[in-house]
Amino acid sequence: MSRLLMLFAAVAFATPCLLHAQEKAADEKSESAESSPQEKLKADPNDAAAWNAYLREIFLGVDSLIVEEKFDEADQRIKTAEEFVSPLEPTEQSAKTLKSRFALYQRTYGTKIEVARTPLDELQQKLEANLDDATAFSSVLSKYTMQISPIARTEPEKAEALINDAKEYFASLKEKNPDHKELASRIAGTDRTWASYARSIETAKKHLALIGQDSPSIAAASQAWANGDPLSDSDLQGKVVMLDFWAVWCGPCIATFPHLREWKAKYGNEGFEIVGITSYYNYKWDEKANKAVRAGKDDPKVTPEEEQTMLKHFAELHSLTHPFAVQDEDRTLSKHFAVSGIPTAAVLDRKGKIRLIRVGSGDANARDIEQMIQQLLRE
Repeated sequence: MSRLLMLFAAVAFATPCLLHAQEKAADEKSESAESSPQEKLKADPNDAAAWNAYLREIFLGVDSLIVEEKFDEADQRIKTAEEFVSPLEPTEQSAKTLKSRFALYQRTYGTKIEVARTPLDELQQKLEANLDDATAFSSVLSKYTMQISPIARTEPEKAEALINDAKEYFASLKEKNPDHKELASRIAGTDRTWASYARSIETAKKHLALIGQDSPSIAAASQAWANGDPLSDSDLQGKVVMLDFWAVWCGPCIATFPHLREWKAKYGNEGFEIVGITSYYNYKWDEKANKAVRAGKDDPKVTPEEEQTMLKHFAELHSLTHPFAVQDEDRTLSKHFAVSGIPTAAVLDRKGKIRLIRVGSGDANARDIEQMIQQLLRE
């Protein structure tokens, strides 16, 4: 597979933070709610956190437009971003690297848009006319992954059927060309692609099985609260509740904050409540840098009180007014809701039954969540 197409397949599918990779990008993800990444880059082209936030914002948006088959709009979004990025002149190496990454993503997503525009059978015909064309092979594979990725977390059985279709196609291609060793090698490499979806599909099946079930007690599964008074089960009774599983180190979680602020403002007086579900991650508040930082090897362990204070400051920085529950050490809530990546949002109806679960940030998830909130408030 070509390097560019491998990259966009990885970027497109890796929206949520995986829980086993939590600290890796922590220091990159502390952008303020007071100004946009674009405004920050105008003020300081060396702001690495702003570069990361800007790249995420632009290309997650492009991904959403591709899923909606709005290819001209996707092209225009990239063009507008290029016009903004081109005159920026960072002097620090980290920011220079991130600007170079924009150029790589630009080429990657340009290719992705072109593949998305082209019917699968046309891509297959091109490959079959020249089995030595690695780009043609990558385009067919990428076309399949573009069909699978948007539904792997919401329609797992349909995603599995598409994977089986892809496997059957490549198997038949190999059978028709038994002496083509390079083709056989490329086809063998697709096993890694299909395996990469297995975890998400498995989790999606667990989520679907939870729909209609009672949520466990939020209060009983929480060891502490921050950014507000502790909530009891009776405080949530009769309300539509959104549980937002998140962490301070998670960039995609931060990307959902504008929606959380909007929903709290729009529906907070209609019987709607958001509860942020997080855990202790050994983070404290750096007053000088005005951000959450993880304790280093030589630092003493952060106390629960210090971490709760950090959460309060973090909420103030991002203008979040909903309460945060720090779940128990067994992470009972995460286990019950099969949380393997964050952000994960679970929406409960007025009877405390689970009605929707979505994983990751992005416009499609935001639309699904808000539509469910509106529906449940009407019920």
